[in-house]
Amino acid sequence: MRSGGVGSVRGLARSLDRDKAAVSRDLDVLFREDLIEYVADGNKKRPELKHETVLVEPLA
Repeated sequence: MRSGGVGSVRGLARSLDRDKAAVSRDLDVLFREDLIEYVADGNKKRPELKHETVLVEPLA
């Protein structure tokens, strides 16, 4: 998302060749975990990463 110039959820889904509903569900998880934010862009909402670096740790 950071370098891809994503203009909307629909645009992201199209660029990933995935269903928009599936991408929206994935983005909702990232939003709840505070990894992305949605930026209003006219009548669209554009997902953007909130952090420059994300640290992922194994569960066990």
